[in-house]
Amino acid sequence: MLTLSLGGFISFINKNYYLVLIGITLLFIALFVVMISKLKRLCFIEFVLFILAVIGIGVHIVADIMGYLIYWKGYQELTWIFFATILYFIVLLVDIALLVTRLLKKAQKEAPKEEAKEPEEVEATEEGKIEFSPAFDKYLETLEEPIGFFDERIPGYHLTKGMRELLNIKTHILTIDEYKNFITEDDLKTYDTLLKQKKGRNKYRYRLKTVRGIEWFEEVKDFIDGETISTFHKSPIKTDDEILDRNDLEAELSRKISLNEDFGLSFILINNNQNLIKHLGKEASNAVIESYLKTVDKELFASGDRVYKVSSREYCILTCDIDNYRDNIRMVKNKNSLLLESTVTYEGNKYFVTNVLGFVHSDSVSEKNSLEYVEAGRLALYLATNKDCRYVEYNLDELRDNSLEFEKCKVDLSNKFLEDL
Repeated sequence: MLTLSLGGFISFINKNYYLVLIGITLLFIALFVVMISKLKRLCFIEFVLFILAVIGIGVHIVADIMGYLIYWKGYQELTWIFFATILYFIVLLVDIALLVTRLLKKAQKEAPKEEAKEPEEVEATEEGKIEFSPAFDKYLETLEEPIGFFDERIPGYHLTKGMRELLNIKTHILTIDEYKNFITEDDLKTYDTLLKQKKGRNKYRYRLKTVRGIEWFEEVKDFIDGETISTFHKSPIKTDDEILDRNDLEAELSRKISLNEDFGLSFILINNNQNLIKHLGKEASNAVIESYLKTVDKELFASGDRVYKVSSREYCILTCDIDNYRDNIRMVKNKNSLLLESTVTYEGNKYFVTNVLGFVHSDSVSEKNSLEYVEAGRLALYLATNKDCRYVEYNLDELRDNSLEFEKCKVDLSNKFLEDL
């Protein structure tokens, strides 16, 4: 049965070979078109073979038609038709072989790209230096904010333009040891704790030595899918909005003078302000001082009394409760007052605040205007500093008789000098 079926199939091909050849030709053409659509463009050799194949296809179709006609007329075979068919198949098979080879090479090149659709932003150069893409480098260069982020492959930090300017360095990368050189000695313990963290998410605050002095930074460290994610940025320092400025003080004094009210002024000069700035930075030292003054105002003065900032290190508390005002002077004379000194806690550390004081009563000045009261208080602070007595109670008559020659002191006193104190 199998022999009869095979014999019938061969007999069919012998009798209808031209139909079989045309079918094979169409199949090859379809395959050829599909491969070209995948590659999109042909190299020179493939283009030449393609032209030959097209010519071969044309010759073969003509041969098929002629063969059909000759076969129909009773002829069994034509030699040139046979050779044309062989040539056609050879050219087409070579061309398809080349196309298949190129398709395989293309697949090999595209395989790694598909696996790396989520590539890392950085890649290692031959020298081992880790670099970002040009676009990311440009992004870092445009950031004015002082920011850094940790790369565990260094291990160290990548710095933005703003951060490099703040540290006055040109390098884009700092190793851990290089970065520790900028951390204040008091906060190295905090930073070592950060380095030892191996899980969870924590925030750390520490101080850096910058071109603008000591400044506070906050670093957030986390672990995501086993990778260390850590960035630092400048930490904002919260200040007390309740502390008003000199303009507010002069406006309130003018109002009380117009109403002929009795009042007392307690001027405070932060004696160790520079030491606080050296250890905490300007913003943080202001926050410590303002926290201290808020406590003083709450514990020593009447409700409703306000704290005013006169200059960078001078403050004033205005009170209308004269009994309370005199009680505070009495405690200062007995050296038992928060106005003289106190300990303030900030970021877990304790800092000592020492002051020089000047007291001015509403009846103490000759010319009752807001500017005169403020300058009288600042003069009292100046005299207390020079006499090294910690406080001065301003009285115009006593000052005129004082051995410091009041009028001379008054002439030599300049606002610029007081601003620099």
